Amino acid sequence: LSMAEIPIEETLRGAEALVGPQFTKKGVRYTHRNGNPSLSVFADREKVQQILVNLLANAVKFTSPGGTVELEWRVEDDTLLVRVRDTGAGIPDDKIEQIFEPFVQLRAPGSVPSGGTGLGLAISRDLARAMGGDVSATSKFGLGSVFTLTLPLRKRVGGTKLSAPKSAS
Repeated sequence: LSMAEIPIEETLRGAEALVGPQFTKKGVRYTHRNGNPSLSVFADREKVQQILVNLLANAVKFTSPGGTVELEWRVEDDTLLVRVRDTGAGIPDDKIEQIFEPFVQLRAPGSVPSGGTGLGLAISRDLARAMGGDVSATSKFGLGSVFTLTLPLRKRVGGTKLSAPKSAS
């Protein structure tokens, strides 16, 4: 990993630019809501963009024409949360953790395979965890899903966040 302070808004916009044509081609509405546009996080920019492209591409892939995909991000307790919410098919409760296993692809009964290898979410989660974050999902079958990428705002050393030294009293 090539870890550095990266501008999150610029990184998100880069991922959006790569996936944008898929939204247009499929007729899926895309919205972006953001927090502080000048925020940066300590992460590998290329890997963060790879994760975001995967989450956005999956969202458009599993959302019907006329549906919506929304990306929003905010900070909570020294952690960046990036959420990709869709109005797609959703994922059954008993399958939600399986989607993060390598080579697992879900599809609705009677639907055609969606393409891909079933590696994107497994790789995305591994990359996020290598940067001190995670990728998780919640879903309501038939209503859509929310995928959340979390990343620490600050560099971590030995599992603890670096912070200003405490003054001696």
